[in-house]
Amino acid sequence: MKVLLTGGTGFVGINIAEKLLDEGIDVVIYGLHSLPEEVERAFQKSRGTHVFVQGDILDQNLLDSTIKKYNLTAVIHGAAITPDVEREIKDGRTIVNVNCMGTVEVLEAARKNNIEKFIHLSTQAVYGRTALENDILIEDSSNLKPEELYDITKFAAERIAIRYKQLLDMNIVVARMGDIFGPWEYYSGVRDVMSAPFQVSQLAISAKKALLPRSGYKRWVYSRDIATSLFALLKSDSLKHDVYNVSSRHYWSVEEWCKLLEEKYPSFSYEIVKNPEEANVTFRPDFAPLQIDRLVEDTQYVPPFDLKKSFEDYNEWLEKNSIFLSAK
Repeated sequence: MKVLLTGGTGFVGINIAEKLLDEGIDVVIYGLHSLPEEVERAFQKSRGTHVFVQGDILDQNLLDSTIKKYNLTAVIHGAAITPDVEREIKDGRTIVNVNCMGTVEVLEAARKNNIEKFIHLSTQAVYGRTALENDILIEDSSNLKPEELYDITKFAAERIAIRYKQLLDMNIVVARMGDIFGPWEYYSGVRDVMSAPFQVSQLAISAKKALLPRSGYKRWVYSRDIATSLFALLKSDSLKHDVYNVSSRHYWSVEEWCKLLEEKYPSFSYEIVKNPEEANVTFRPDFAPLQIDRLVEDTQYVPPFDLKKSFEDYNEWLEKNSIFLSAK
């Protein structure tokens, strides 16, 4: 198996590439910006080989020629813009083009080259308003009510991918990912809002106080669990569904993460402010959790990283890669 990974230079993409390479799978990483030097060095130690191709996700000719040149057999499509409200206002056209038409271009290139498996990376954001109304989010039974431009475009891209599957009998799977944090998160330029664990860890290392708008209790999912879940979906030949929630079964809060940081960094402290506008840590609303029973049943992978395990692993990684917590 040889994989084209779009958006491979971003936070989630790097984790996916790392997992695939460690498993001995060759990966072509496609993106606008080159990989950070630290990532390149880490990848050199892997079993698989990687190639970086610099290109726009809207360039179908380059996508097509890349698949042909490297004899690629699978695609993981993760290229997308994750905007904040300011970017929504200023650059809506680009967001729609990249998130929707970019998906079409990758699907077309995959179709032309008879790609054997296509995994489309989506997000819990497609549930939109329902994530604030329901107790749990289930793939086929929870209504999708996207509201923000990111949510809307990711929902549209999902439906486009599934329609290609129906029309052309392509092997396509949609993976809706939860609230992700962990190794390789950095300011890449296409992800405007960093995870809350990243933000408070950055403050702790800088000996600054974290001001939280609330406790932030949800199913935070570790990036290495995401990567392993996607690898399981990629390798499985017995998937029964079009769409899979990809998240964790472990509940914990940003406040609990801060308590662990206080133990590790004596100069760090935190508080939950009464006025949310005073907070220096931002994160999305406390959405209902993603049910992952379908993922576990079809892949037999149960994400193991709970609060303690992810904190220990992440901080061990940060001791070697603290540059990834540097400011923009």
